[in-house]
Amino acid sequence: MLKVFRIYCFLFYIVFNCPKTNADHNIDQIIEAEIAKVNSDECFKNSTSGKKCEYKEFSFDKSLVHPKIAENEAILITDFDLSPAVNVLLYQNRIIGFYSFDKDGKIVSSNESIIVPRVLGEVLVSIGSLEKVTDKHAAALLSAINTIYTGHIPYATSHGFLAYSAMSKFTPHQPVVFLDIKNIFFHNAIPSIFCSIRSENDQINLDKLYNQSKIVKEQILYFYKKHNIKFVNASWGIILEHIKSDWKRLCHTAMPEDSTLLALLKTYTPIYDALFNTPGVFTSQASFQGDFNHYKEIPFDIENDKFPNRLRFGVIGQLDHSIPEYGIDTIQPSVEKTPADENLSDLYLNTGCVLFQNYNCRESDTHSLRVPLGLGSINEPALVNQSSFVSPLGLAYFINIRNNVYNCAAIMSNQLISKIKSNLLSSCKNNSFCKFHDPIGNDFFKPSPFCGNRGEILAKKVPSNSFFGTLLLACLIIFVLTFFRNKQLLRTNK
Repeated sequence: MLKVFRIYCFLFYIVFNCPKTNADHNIDQIIEAEIAKVNSDECFKNSTSGKKCEYKEFSFDKSLVHPKIAENEAILITDFDLSPAVNVLLYQNRIIGFYSFDKDGKIVSSNESIIVPRVLGEVLVSIGSLEKVTDKHAAALLSAINTIYTGHIPYATSHGFLAYSAMSKFTPHQPVVFLDIKNIFFHNAIPSIFCSIRSENDQINLDKLYNQSKIVKEQILYFYKKHNIKFVNASWGIILEHIKSDWKRLCHTAMPEDSTLLALLKTYTPIYDALFNTPGVFTSQASFQGDFNHYKEIPFDIENDKFPNRLRFGVIGQLDHSIPEYGIDTIQPSVEKTPADENLSDLYLNTGCVLFQNYNCRESDTHSLRVPLGLGSINEPALVNQSSFVSPLGLAYFINIRNNVYNCAAIMSNQLISKIKSNLLSSCKNNSFCKFHDPIGNDFFKPSPFCGNRGEILAKKVPSNSFFGTLLLACLIIFVLTFFRNKQLLRTNK
């Protein structure tokens, strides 16, 4: 019996400690095989219309999320429009799901799907389910896809997914959740109350709006816990001008005074508190690109001590590599920046493309931010003139410091967020902040370890692995007892 148990312990050691052969070891061969399937799709290859060829609807399957990635701290992409594009299928190894707010302020699951050629969809799902999918692997597919499927697949994508695409290659090991926020806005969710406000003293209706925001806040906080969300991207904002525009379009009545609309705007405060002031959750916000002289009209876009877990990211564009790794505090007057007023941004990130000059980018694609449309057949650097697509780059910058500089040693907390912000906002000469950074040009983004919420992950793992832990302990006890028994027998034989 003892010998049998020793053999079992030995097998246990082999199974759980020896290196395993997996898809990572032959991923290039897998890509080649998938490309061959695309090239063999004869119907689309020989058809101009593709009408008689086979299409299939693909839904996003949470079960395809890689187990290691699923344990990591998650990213939440909040946006107005999150209609998926075909390249979403390549990210199935990390997409937790698509969600939206209903008109009652509750978060509900969205059953997002996309219709594409069947073979293409199956190929993308197959590749997207692997642990490591890089730009190189996607690019290897591109030539075959463009040859076979040009005109047969949707290349366009949404604002929200463009935002994620800007950071996707820099955060390959973070799970991602998409949340459509269209219905957090009163003119969409409760238009009758929105349009009923006539005075800043209309406390009854203002309270109704405020209470709606509190419901949304509680939903967001619950959502953070449910999906272990520690990072949020907000490539959007709410300002007085938006309120006025929505009123004109929807209410068809005389516009109230600015003081009334500002009172309405401030009823969104609980939502912003959830985004910018939740312990252990960091949010990257796209800087407002307008005029700081009207700061009273943009209360959620200006510097505010009540929002300690937020950074606002702006854009600069220059081709050279003169910005050092730790950043600089001033740039040449010839370098354009957005927003122009530095009071509206905490940090500016260089895109490696001259702003407002299409395709005037650094020669190396790896040193410029090019937001891919569809499967990357169009690289449109003009998009990176906008802070909307530099905010997610800033979030990736923050996450890489969290994962590599702090090496996952600390649980995400306000203290850790403060340390990382201090790292980003380090002092330059004359005690001024290093406000202008070039993480892409300095090859800052390195492979990150798998980081999760240590306490939560351990709590989840211990029960499921208790059998193996007990078995390993038993093996150790048997080994020790056997060692002393053999030693005693040896003495006896002497």
